[in-house]
Amino acid sequence: MYKAFYGLSDNPFSIAPNPHYLFLSDRHREALTHLTYGLGETGGFVLLTGEVGTGKTTVSRTLLNQLPEHTDTAFILNPSLTELELLATLCDELGIQYAESPTLKQLTDLISQYLLKNHENGRNTVMIIDEAQHLRAEVLEQLRLLTNLETDTKKLLQVILIGQPELQQLLKRQELRQLAQRITARYHLLPLNEEEVGLYVQHRLQVAGRYEPLFNSGAIKALHKQTGGIPRLINLLCERALMAGYGQSKLPIDRKIIQSAASEVLGLDAPQQRWFWPAASGCGFAVSFAVGLLLFSPESVPVRIQAAQPSSQVQQPIQPLKNIAVQGAATSLDREKRYTMDPQPFSQGQQPINVSPKALIASQRSEEVPLAAASLNQYQQASIPMQQQAIAQEELSHGVARAQAADPNIREATMSVVQQHPQPYTNKQSALANAIAQSRDIELAYAALFGVWQKTPIHGLTACQAAKEQGLSCYQQQGNWLSMSQLNYPAVVYLVDDSLHSFYGTVVRIEGSQMLLQLAEQQLWVSREWFTEHFSGTYEIFWQRPEGLPQEISRSSSSGQIQWLENSLARLDNKSPRLVNRLDAQLEQRLKAFQRTQGLKPDGIAGRNTLIKLNLFLSLDGPRLQQSERL
Repeated sequence: MYKAFYGLSDNPFSIAPNPHYLFLSDRHREALTHLTYGLGETGGFVLLTGEVGTGKTTVSRTLLNQLPEHTDTAFILNPSLTELELLATLCDELGIQYAESPTLKQLTDLISQYLLKNHENGRNTVMIIDEAQHLRAEVLEQLRLLTNLETDTKKLLQVILIGQPELQQLLKRQELRQLAQRITARYHLLPLNEEEVGLYVQHRLQVAGRYEPLFNSGAIKALHKQTGGIPRLINLLCERALMAGYGQSKLPIDRKIIQSAASEVLGLDAPQQRWFWPAASGCGFAVSFAVGLLLFSPESVPVRIQAAQPSSQVQQPIQPLKNIAVQGAATSLDREKRYTMDPQPFSQGQQPINVSPKALIASQRSEEVPLAAASLNQYQQASIPMQQQAIAQEELSHGVARAQAADPNIREATMSVVQQHPQPYTNKQSALANAIAQSRDIELAYAALFGVWQKTPIHGLTACQAAKEQGLSCYQQQGNWLSMSQLNYPAVVYLVDDSLHSFYGTVVRIEGSQMLLQLAEQQLWVSREWFTEHFSGTYEIFWQRPEGLPQEISRSSSSGQIQWLENSLARLDNKSPRLVNRLDAQLEQRLKAFQRTQGLKPDGIAGRNTLIKLNLFLSLDGPRLQQSERL
């Protein structure tokens, strides 16, 4: 209908998975790289997760097209099956003949024979399960048993599990811990950022025959806000916007058309309503009244709070990060004793730490916004006493919290006033829920990480690109509390709330079993139990790679790189370095010993994990989660 009007030869925004319209963002390419790496290992399970419509199926189909010719694949789209039905479906996909009404053992034996024969013929077997969050625990356990068939060097069946974030929660169940330990690679696919949304839209238009821009910058911003960067929703809104533009004979497509399309397609009256609580009708009056009381009340009297039992999940939050100091909380809280908390002024000579993510982002978009970067020296000098002493902020009311979440202007104004008259929170869980609601944008988490490093995000570049421009390397890792604390770098962490929606935070510090976590504009102390419950398993760090170092150092590396490795290990051992020009047995044994002490695979190759660990102990620069960790 509208194709001739816009000069299109095809419908560019169909939600059908047409390979001609394939668009791989940096995130999709990273996901593809992780999956390819996982399949290149010795076998087992590979995990790809992401929200609905982020392009998981697109990545999996691209992977299928890139598999070697000597690979047999079984693609299962309907995982709501019993153990017997799953094995029968696998046989159907692989062309394995079986008798009518077979037993579980008969199907297992047939599949095992097929896998052994395939291996003898030099062929690989890959099983891909889409929507794997619907798999039952007993079916997943049956899959694990299938992967028990192996040779001395590899497993004969490789399984790729693709699903929504609920799949990560499913795999954390106690009865599935053996399967979780066999996952060799995992990746959580994120939505597109604003720049990628523009590239995505333009790419699809060009494939459909239009090379001139059709959506202006305001429309792209609105698209990103209304869809959260999810490609499937982008297609739906763009399709409806083209229809509306055609009906109005309007070029180009602007912000108003996108917002109107969002209202019709998504049922949203305001951007990102799905992430934030709607403001109550009387919130404006509540905020005005509360702010007035704070502005005109006499000097606040320090308030002393006693709690019969501290929460084992979430400790009192620190003030929003605008001109406040991280005065910290307990390294370990005695959960059997009562505790008190008093507002404390800044200690003598201590300056506020300013790592406001929004200010960091805004500073790249307007010269009028002052840069609010954290002072690393101040951060390292900030005292963390053994008993919890933190300045807390009163939650004015549920209405105020909702108004702050819904309207950034109200939130900024209220924060500014409350900081002048700090009061303790009366409802810690409500404060945490409010912070989570404001932490749906990963850019805020990256901005906080830049601030801790005394760097700034660069508008128009991805976080990793901006880090590289400023002398840092970006490294995404899968792990848990222990592996992250061992790595000892501040990290952006991928989290899941109680409704299984994604949100993002920045781990700033670890003290015992407590973690200082930044969520949007707030820093809160959370327990190890709370973090483990909500952590998806993915985190990302910045680190400073020594100049001139490759991705790894092995026997085939240059003599200069091998000498650097010798010098580094000798320094750690407080020994004089030898003059070497090859990775000999002595150097390899010392490298393996270092890898074992750090919980790394002792393979005698200084890969990325090993280099990061070496850098951790050799470098005196940069922030750390635990300031005491040095050799």
